[in-house]
Amino acid sequence: HGSKKRATPTAATVEATTTAPGASSDQGPPALQSGRILPHVRLDFTYVANAVQANIKSLFTENKEAVNQIYNVACGERTTLNELWGHIKEASGITADAIHRDNRIGDIPHSLADISKAQSLLDYSPKYKIDEGLKIAYEWYKSKFV
Repeated sequence: HGSKKRATPTAATVEATTTAPGASSDQGPPALQSGRILPHVRLDFTYVANAVQANIKSLFTENKEAVNQIYNVACGERTTLNELWGHIKEASGITADAIHRDNRIGDIPHSLADISKAQSLLDYSPKYKIDEGLKIAYEWYKSKFV
């Protein structure tokens, strides 16, 4: 249909593994593809509203030191994929067990974003923990598709 609008550049480049209502991906994160999870992977997931908050703060910052910087934006805590699956089960009420598989070449086993730069220069503070974001996302999907 019509032309796609491009995002307005901001002072922040955001790196985050996010969950968001309406978000889509061809395959999803490598560790979650095919509905199988790696039991010991620990990643720093965040809810999309946290990334939005950081981008808004970067767009309107009056701190000259904060401009033209790259920031890690996340919750600042690790969540195993088993914990993530538990949060999904809790939010949705499903009872299915996780299907585990071996690591693949290229899977990142652990990540923890250092969000201290965003905290100090942008006054960023993640509002939503991953379990809260998953509950919000689940309720959104439920209201739209069920």
